[in-house]
Amino acid sequence: NTPLGASPTNVAIHNLHIIGFARASINIQGDSTNWHIHDNDFYAIGGMYNVTSKWYHGSGIQMTHNANNIEINNNTLVQTFDSPITPQHFGGSSNGHMHDLHFHDNYIDRWALGAVEMADFGTNNRFSRVTIEDNTAINGGLGFSSIGDTPQGVTDGFQVRGGNSSVFSDLVIRRNKVNTAHANVVIGGSNFTNAILVEDNTLWGADYGIRNKRIDSAYLYATGNRLCDNATQINDRAAGSQYIDNTLVAGACAVD
Repeated sequence: NTPLGASPTNVAIHNLHIIGFARASINIQGDSTNWHIHDNDFYAIGGMYNVTSKWYHGSGIQMTHNANNIEINNNTLVQTFDSPITPQHFGGSSNGHMHDLHFHDNYIDRWALGAVEMADFGTNNRFSRVTIEDNTAINGGLGFSSIGDTPQGVTDGFQVRGGNSSVFSDLVIRRNKVNTAHANVVIGGSNFTNAILVEDNTLWGADYGIRNKRIDSAYLYATGNRLCDNATQINDRAAGSQYIDNTLVAGACAVD
């Protein structure tokens, strides 16, 4: 856990086995930059009770405030109470900017909120240049924390949640394999400056394969995706979204 007033740079964390932490296994705060978190195992993270919110909570790898140039790859995260990987602007924050965040080649199994949750609960905060690539995230909603344990009440794969005047740009979701309870990819933020690229993913077994809840400024360019056995394969309210060369399969699809 880095203190708010600190800004550690050039940090590498690798080859750790962390089991049974009640809050977060790694918490990156302040103006931290150039972190590389790779080849670690995290198991049974989260479940701490918050007396203020009256909810249990706890995520795996968490970033806040102005964290930037963060690479998270080749980690195994199993049984996370909230979200295994989450960049967040907390409530009460403003004018923060998290950028150049790269999450790839991670194995995620069983969580209750979002496998990757990108959220702004503050005001006038920004996210830019975020890539989520080549991850496997399965069994969302089936862990030791049930879906009803979180304030959100649903379990998503990759989710974007916006606050007041949030700004999102250059978000790429590519070549992932995702199976969760509610929505495998869900967009619910605000003020997107360009299209969100959703490309070559395999998304299966959820209420929604791809769900875009925004009606304006959040356009998806979705191409080459396989959507299998989702109750609703695509649900998109934005008129400007484009879906090109996606494969929709009513039943199960083979996943390597």
